[in-house]
Amino acid sequence: MTPKQINLSDWTHFGGGGQGDSYNHKTDPKLMLKLFLAEYPVKAVTDELEIAQRIYDLGIPTPKPGEFVMADGRPGIVFERIQNKKSFSRAYADDSSLLGELASRFAKIGRQLHATKADREHFTSMHKLFRFYLDEDPILTEEHRELCERALALIPEGDTCVHGDFHIGNVITDGQHDYLIDLGTFGYGRPEWDLSMFWFVSNMTPAYKTDELFHLTPEQMQIFWSAFADEYYGDKRPADDAFLPMFAPYIVLRTLFFDVSCGGRDPIPPKVRDGLAELI
Repeated sequence: MTPKQINLSDWTHFGGGGQGDSYNHKTDPKLMLKLFLAEYPVKAVTDELEIAQRIYDLGIPTPKPGEFVMADGRPGIVFERIQNKKSFSRAYADDSSLLGELASRFAKIGRQLHATKADREHFTSMHKLFRFYLDEDPILTEEHRELCERALALIPEGDTCVHGDFHIGNVITDGQHDYLIDLGTFGYGRPEWDLSMFWFVSNMTPAYKTDELFHLTPEQMQIFWSAFADEYYGDKRPADDAFLPMFAPYIVLRTLFFDVSCGGRDPIPPKVRDGLAELI
């Protein structure tokens, strides 16, 4: 897939995350740009575009994808711009009284997604995706590789749709409709792939990162996770101290996601990996 070269001076920066930055077009209010880091794999970007189109065609609420582009040596994707949008994390940061409503809506999105059987012909299994990460990790030690191999072997296959990077920064609202975004790791597997991701960013992310990525404190993230878990699990909600042992194999593999997608810029501290190894 050949990218269209664009001029970044035609766009206005409005936000960023672990993988890159977001821009609005200066003259066309219907367009936004997701521009990845220069070191982010181009294939991962084109895969995200193809996946986004398939997901959109399925009727899953997500902004309509457009062109594969390149700006200043960085790959990107143009999407339909949702007017007056806010991420759930920003909406909660701006008005904490929305906690219950947002947690309920996010739980509903998650339950609907995880009740949907995936098209295995067009989507990738999470096992296959994390096998790719395992093979491509730029800073992987032999000790960590062995731990990840054990973790992957512990996780059963699944066949439901999973977002892959499921958290409140990756769902936006225009006040009337909610949309899932950042679908580059969308695939199929067990719902725990998504649930563990949201638990991880809500309970194990340092304060400077929760502020940078979610505009929230760690305490606010934990409060949102708890409200979400109440809604998602209902009367089958596990106890708070049951989540880490339940999610440990998935979280170990998440360290690969951060190592690969962030180019090794945010390695997981050894003491965290040691603790997870004990649980596994």
